[in-house]
Formats: sequence, structure tokens, C-alpha cells
Amino acid sequence: MNTTFEKIKSQLGKELPGINGHKKMAIPDRGLVFPEMKPNPRISAVLILLFLENDVLHFPLILRPTYDGVHSAQMAFPGGGREEQDKDLVDTALRESQEEIGFSTDRIKVLGQLSDFYIPPSHSLVSPIVAYTDQRPTYDIDTYEVDRVIETNLEVVRNPENLSHKQITLQNGYKMKAPAFMVDGQTVWGATAMILSEFLMVLEEVEI
Repeated sequence: MNTTFEKIKSQLGKELPGINGHKKMAIPDRGLVFPEMKPNPRISAVLILLFLENDVLHFPLILRPTYDGVHSAQMAFPGGGREEQDKDLVDTALRESQEEIGFSTDRIKVLGQLSDFYIPPSHSLVSPIVAYTDQRPTYDIDTYEVDRVIETNLEVVRNPENLSHKQITLQNGYKMKAPAFMVDGQTVWGATAMILSEFLMVLEEVEI
């Protein structure tokens, strides 16, 4: 295993930043820093799939299609809800990611997991699974669930010029200012930005 991935695996086995990482990209005017979880959430998992290119950590995000749902046209990590055949949430993240973006799970090695994250609008409790591949991914997307894959890297999301506060208009017409990462002209906000923020804190701890 590459030294970079060894460091990440070791750090993920220690105490995680949790809410201290999430709140950096939280939406202050919605009070979502400490959302109260309602009973029986939808159990879900997403995949942060890392690969090295020119010694820089890269990972894919997906742009959801426009549809009649709370996460319409949003940027996200690949993933989805647990199904009965999944033996654990790693299985969920790998299965859902393969279904959505088509990259073979045979080349993926799991490093660990970030803090669980509750998403009130979809009543989902999400486990972010961190993994890596030693092969540059190629994608075969499910166009029903994914509009396109957008690859980004550590340099992009750490660049202060790509941090912003964007006005977001929800489906019900509600407008709010949200801290966001700007990636390839797309706005990464909400749960995805907060999960990514925690992961960046993990990387800082091991000086990556």
C-alpha cells in the first residue's frame, strides 16, 4: 500500500473530527450543525474513492440528474441506501457506487470510515466509506441516477478561491446562503460539503 494511503488508514482508525469537521461547512441559518435525528432513518452509505495522479489525491463526485426529489441536480459522492443483501455498510457503498458509476469494486481497497452523518431532508443516516484504487477509474454511469461524473482533487478543494457562500434555492422556493466548494463550475454544498470538510481535517492530521 502506498504510504499516503497507509497514513489515511491509520488516521481513520483514531478519533474522528466529527461535528468539528462538519460545522465548517454547515448552513448557519438552518440550524443543521446538530440536527435532531428522527426515528428509523434510511440507512445509507457513500464512497470516497481515492486515487493518485501526479502525486495528488483525486476522487470522483457525481452530479445528480434533475428529478422530483430533495437532492435533485445536486453534487454528491456516489452511494445510496442499504439493501437486504448487503452484509455491511461497506457492501452498501461499494454496490451502490458500482451501480451508479460502473467502476469495478475488484480494484477497490477500503481504508476506513468517517463519522455517520444525518441528512434531515431525506431522513437518511449516511456512513461515508473511504477507499482507494491503484488504477485510474473509468466510468459507465447509470443515467437514471447520475447526470455525470466530475473528478476533482485535493488541490482544488483546498484552494481558498474555490470556497464560497452561494445562494441556494430549494424546491419549495426557500432561499439560503450555504458555504460551498466550487468544483468544475458546480456547487458542492450541504451534506457532501460537510462530509468532505471532515475528510480534509483527517488529512490535515497526517499532513497530507
